[in-house]
Amino acid sequence: MLTKNMKKKQEKENSLDEILKRKGEKYFSIRRIIYCVLCFLAFFAFEIVLAFTKRSGLDVLILCIIITAILLILFVLELRNLRLFGIILYDGTSYRNIFIGITLALIIGFAGSEFNNYLFPAAAIAIVLTAFMDMRLSLTIGLFINIVFTVLSESGIYVFMNTVLLLLIGAVLSDLRRDSRISIVCTLLIVILQAVLPEIFYYFERFSYEKDLFYNSVILGLIDALLLCIIFPLLHKSEKNEKQAVFENILDDDYSLVSDIRHFSVAEYEHARRVERASRKCAELVNADSFIAAAGGFYYKLGVMYGEPERENAIKAAIDHCFPKEVIEIISEYKQEDFLPKTKEEAIVNIVSEVITRLELIDSDTLNGGWNKSMVIIKLCNDRSAKGIYDDSGLGLNQFLKIRDYLSGEDLMKIE
Repeated sequence: MLTKNMKKKQEKENSLDEILKRKGEKYFSIRRIIYCVLCFLAFFAFEIVLAFTKRSGLDVLILCIIITAILLILFVLELRNLRLFGIILYDGTSYRNIFIGITLALIIGFAGSEFNNYLFPAAAIAIVLTAFMDMRLSLTIGLFINIVFTVLSESGIYVFMNTVLLLLIGAVLSDLRRDSRISIVCTLLIVILQAVLPEIFYYFERFSYEKDLFYNSVILGLIDALLLCIIFPLLHKSEKNEKQAVFENILDDDYSLVSDIRHFSVAEYEHARRVERASRKCAELVNADSFIAAAGGFYYKLGVMYGEPERENAIKAAIDHCFPKEVIEIISEYKQEDFLPKTKEEAIVNIVSEVITRLELIDSDTLNGGWNKSMVIIKLCNDRSAKGIYDDSGLGLNQFLKIRDYLSGEDLMKIE
């Protein structure tokens, strides 16, 4: 077992967060700035059209635009903070997703503003936003839209409370909807709450009930259910497909960094492909993130190409190429003494890299019998596990055995 002093040493030497802070989040590129400007213009257009239809004064519109500009700046700063700490993963594409989500939400908001103020589709807005971004970000943007609508439509406090509560419900149920086991419950709840809440807040304001409001709220609840059951999975699937595209891009043979590795050394390129392939399969076996494991496995020895200091050069290259933070963390762990993996993906890449490196070092004639190769791999895996290296990774014993058995039974030296 590793001692506490060794753990402290690792924490001090492997402080990736400190390195990322010195390097900074990958700037605000022209592409990101363009998407931020487009988000502001979308809000700007929404406010102008809404002010015109609601006959709001020019002074109110100008003040609304100023408030929106301030809130969007805070939103972008919070977005940057979430990126810096790795909560949002796909740096190169999420600005695009956020712009698309905001645009669709504003269109829905404008369409709903033509009806009774209590029928403003706050829940539908939350469902669409949550399909494209983290729930905290979707709540923030949704609240912006609710504030703008409330001000420009001159709605009262009860309308605002109704929209905020429905926004929260829509976001939470959308997030829960990702678990297919409770999708029916989420669908029923969105219909019931959308039907009941506007009537309740209307009663708080007027001390009376409105039948038409209730009937229209039921219809809106059914529309929300349709969004939650059909549209939300489609939008969320699109986001997942984009995630896959990001990883496929950085692992493609035509990608610049992949070409650099291949030109630097064919042996290093083949090693990287072997580790990538085996890491992906192992991650699938234990329900870990196969994208992160594959990318982390391929670029695990990235620093070898740049030379000393290998770790710092590899991290800098990964940051410059906008790699996800989880992948950067795996890259930063290569050749770190007393390293303790903290995630399943880190543990998988560590195991696979050690196994394949050992196989490449041993003369192929020694492994002319399948049982010899299996024994070498099993012994290596068992020895590393016995040292407690993977205790903090979340990798269970059964999962470790699945990985070990796969590695010992597969032809790891072939390259597809």
